[in-house]
Amino acid sequence: MPDRDQYDELLLRDTFERYRADELPAMVAPGAAAARRTLAYRRRRRTAVVAAAVVLALATGGGAALVAIRPDHHAHRVPPATSHRPSPDATSHSPTLSPRRSARKHVPDGRIGATDLAGATLDIPGWQSGGVCAGGTYTFRGGTGTGDGFDVYLPGNGRVVLPGPAYADVDGDGADETVALVACGAQELNYQAVAFDRDDAGRIVTLGSVARTPFVPMPTARMDGLRTDPDGTVEVRWTQVRELSPISQWRGYRWSGGAFTQVGGPAALPDPPVVRVTARATMSPTDGGYAGTLTIVVTNTAASQNPIGYANLKVALPAGVTVRSASPAGQCSAADGAWWCTDDTHPIGPGTSWTVTLAVTSTAPHQPADRTLPGTLTLYPVPSSFCRGDTGDTPYSITLPAAD
Repeated sequence: MPDRDQYDELLLRDTFERYRADELPAMVAPGAAAARRTLAYRRRRRTAVVAAAVVLALATGGGAALVAIRPDHHAHRVPPATSHRPSPDATSHSPTLSPRRSARKHVPDGRIGATDLAGATLDIPGWQSGGVCAGGTYTFRGGTGTGDGFDVYLPGNGRVVLPGPAYADVDGDGADETVALVACGAQELNYQAVAFDRDDAGRIVTLGSVARTPFVPMPTARMDGLRTDPDGTVEVRWTQVRELSPISQWRGYRWSGGAFTQVGGPAALPDPPVVRVTARATMSPTDGGYAGTLTIVVTNTAASQNPIGYANLKVALPAGVTVRSASPAGQCSAADGAWWCTDDTHPIGPGTSWTVTLAVTSTAPHQPADRTLPGTLTLYPVPSSFCRGDTGDTPYSITLPAAD
């Protein structure tokens, strides 16, 4: 049996062992609740230790031990260990997703590089009816896909210059899509802007056609620019073709109701120039015939927004009428039984005109009544395929007045 001193030592050791076993685990628990539990454990353990010490002190007959173990509120205290994990009592806040991103847990990245696009198999939407181009699935190599008698071109092809793709979240799913210009044709080209995306498996899929040029036998417009806005608007630049000074315009499109609709910019390019050609002859009797002038005016009407590069004018004279001189000098000459007049140095702007005056004579005998001699003017404006109005043959006449 241990003696009294050994018994006191064992009692103190047992008391401190139980204190460490109960106190230390509570000190490392995280959170506000754990802190409260730690404080309660400390108070209970402190009371137990003090009580044991009092018993021991009384048993040994001394008060020194009681003083030795009394808590010193002025002593340095080591703060309890803290955890970097969030407190179990704290409220967890999930990140707030925008309406665009909350629709799907995972939205594939629809940004497709020009190189990847130029070598992909793609579904191309249909074109305007009437042309040789057709929609369908095309396998592109180097930006070119081959159809039945025509080719389809993407950015990076070797024939048609097209701007690179543009990117924006056009459908509001929280991820960008790819928009690219596509050209198609054998000789004359038609254009459309197409939006592409990726599916959940990473495959390239077609979202839809943004806009298409109308089909005409000789196209009057091309698409040559592409950009996007932060709100998902796709802007396409339309430019006139076959014009001396082509006019360009930007048109905006938005995805709505499963398709793209125009939301900004002009609805159409300016109308092509409207040209008019008129002729007025003034003749007087002379010895042995008639003499006078034939004045021809080519006008680019004020309704036009584009200049005419220049006009080639063929003047087929009535029978028996000849030209003595032409003004302005150097603009007219005889060839192939007619007179040809050209001014290729001065464009004919909207609302302006070009005038040619021919000094003419006729050997027709005098008659007691007026006579009308028919002729033909043929106007070839340059560029010719985009002009309207008096292009082609325009009849005119020279009147020989009555002579006594």
